[in-house]
Amino acid sequence: MAFARIANCDAPPVVPESAPTPSSSSSSGSAAPPAKRQKIEEGPSNIRVRQILLRHTLAAARPIDGPRGKPVKRSIEEAESQMLPVLEGLVAAGSQGFSAACRASSECQSALRGGDLAGDLGWIDRKSAEQKQKDKAVLKVQLPDNALKAAFGLAVGELSDIITSDRGVHLLLRTA
Repeated sequence: MAFARIANCDAPPVVPESAPTPSSSSSSGSAAPPAKRQKIEEGPSNIRVRQILLRHTLAAARPIDGPRGKPVKRSIEEAESQMLPVLEGLVAAGSQGFSAACRASSECQSALRGGDLAGDLGWIDRKSAEQKQKDKAVLKVQLPDNALKAAFGLAVGELSDIITSDRGVHLLLRTA
């Protein structure tokens, strides 16, 4: 068997023009390492939230006021206009009257809880809530995506603005 001799085997290797060469490096002698991605502050993983909910006709085929058992006949605009005085009253009172406002106007089953727990949705875990909503599993707490996002964006003791969703019009208060 005969092997063919490769011509110019002593030639220097070919380097692409875009590759850095030792002579083209910075004057300090070492190149900076690639920048790392900054961690994004996600906030707390568990929060506790209370809500006041006013349903509207687009919430379901036949929306029903949960605590009162009556059919809901208001539009989205009417629900928002009814929630506005509630929000203004809570802002003026410093969120102290949330339980009373919840018992008086909320159409969520959580409004039936006694004492200061009226409207309490309990503890919400960010990861399990996001995963269950992706999997379309039933959550213990029924909050739409936009309301969940707003709830995790609130500071402790902060009252949300009016949030409109497919379930109704929400007003959230983060308690922990």
